[in-house]
Amino acid sequence: MNHQDHVSEKSTTHEDRIPESKMEIFLKKCTKQSEIRYFKRIYRIGDTIYIKSNHQVEQLAQITNIYLYHQENNTIVPLIEVQWFCQAFTLPDSFNKEIFGESEIFLTEQQSILFIDCIMQHFTLYTIDEYENCGSDLTYFSRAKYNTITRQFDPPLEFWRKVCLCDQPHNPDQLYIQCDDCQKWFHPQCVDIQQEQALIIEQFKCNNCQSIKQ
Repeated sequence: MNHQDHVSEKSTTHEDRIPESKMEIFLKKCTKQSEIRYFKRIYRIGDTIYIKSNHQVEQLAQITNIYLYHQENNTIVPLIEVQWFCQAFTLPDSFNKEIFGESEIFLTEQQSILFIDCIMQHFTLYTIDEYENCGSDLTYFSRAKYNTITRQFDPPLEFWRKVCLCDQPHNPDQLYIQCDDCQKWFHPQCVDIQQEQALIIEQFKCNNCQSIKQ
């Protein structure tokens, strides 16, 4: 993911990291803050925010540090250090995109230092369980971090909650039907039920529960 369009000169990514010595010099000219006010809003370390972008894809980040940079002319420049999220649809094609939700994002190892005016506004980040119960399309959820270099999730995919006979990670955007006996969830197509029927069916027992009853 390329964030160069809105990153300050002191940005750092996995492709172009600030050498430690330069970072130390930079930090000596900074005063760290726990929060900052910008356009009548308070931003704190840990907040999740929208970042201005020239791209159509929304740029999402989490504030990891807030700095007041003291320039030679005695002016102070407010800066934020952020860690970037990547969205599910931007993941490599080697992943099965059907297991990810449309509003699913992953915190990456990529970091940047930005001018404060790059901030657009806050957004709310939910866990997958909170997302299913919030009833809003204008939110994001996350259940793992993603390393863009190793292309690995933390926790790994094999530890994500699985559902259905296909044993795929749960995707809250997909339709599921629950067995009345074992309470497990299934994709309608995996238990030979049409999508339309799944929306109106009042009782359902999976094949395993049916065989136990016989």
